Amino acid sequence: MQVQQCGNSLSVGLGGPIKDVDWDHPAGKGDAFVPKAGRDAEQVVHDIGHGAEHFGNEVGKTAARIFG
Repeated sequence: MQVQQCGNSLSVGLGGPIKDVDWDHPAGKGDAFVPKAGRDAEQVVHDIGHGAEHFGNEVGKTAARIFG
């Protein structure tokens, strides 16, 4: 969280500063908040998919044991 005061106004921001901003990377690059949040979300989706695949395999093994 960032809190900045400029004269009589006060601004509060969440997520931290955006680093390494340039024309090709307007939201920042590297470990800036926006790219890192995107990578983190992608990892969560990957982990969920992996868990679902594992669960499906276990259900298949159990069904094979039950139904021969």
